[in-house]
Amino acid sequence: MWPLLMCSLLSLAFALERIWFWIRIWRREQPDAVSRALQLVGDGRREEALKVCAGGRDYVLSMFHEGLRAGGPHTSLFVALDQASSERYILMKKYLTVFETIISLSPLLGIFGTVVGIVFAFDALGGNVDNVSQVASGVSQALITTVFGLAIAMPTLIFYNFFQSQVTRARHRMESALSNMEIAIHESEENRTRIGKTEAA
Repeated sequence: MWPLLMCSLLSLAFALERIWFWIRIWRREQPDAVSRALQLVGDGRREEALKVCAGGRDYVLSMFHEGLRAGGPHTSLFVALDQASSERYILMKKYLTVFETIISLSPLLGIFGTVVGIVFAFDALGGNVDNVSQVASGVSQALITTVFGLAIAMPTLIFYNFFQSQVTRARHRMESALSNMEIAIHESEENRTRIGKTEAA
């Protein structure tokens, strides 16, 4: 029961931490500011886009800010943006492995405790199975660990699936933002080329 208690405490602690993490993520989302930054980049006003990104709290704006500040034109910029998105993706996946471990380990610990309890119940009888009520009582107590193991694994599985869905949603949002940023940068370069040709003519 002590390992099961530890699993339950870890599950609760990490679930609360992740819930608070995602609440902060939701509150900080600024889709209008993201659209504004993309528009500014497409218009070739990268410095203004940097200011918009620096003033926002959205993780997409933060990703844009790091990428635009660190990267130059073309490939280096896209590499910087991709690296920034990867760092945020890793942060969002934090502790999911812990949930997976608890989901798998808790039922196994419960079954292990039940098997050990049944062994002790029969061993205490000394081979005398005439007292059926004593055997039934021992088996009933042994099954408690299985019940607790399942009781820990089921809500942990719900938390895990919920957090995993949020990670997937955030990843799709970042990938969409990166694609839009790539389009905006190409538009900016095309506009610059067009203006250059016009001035040369």
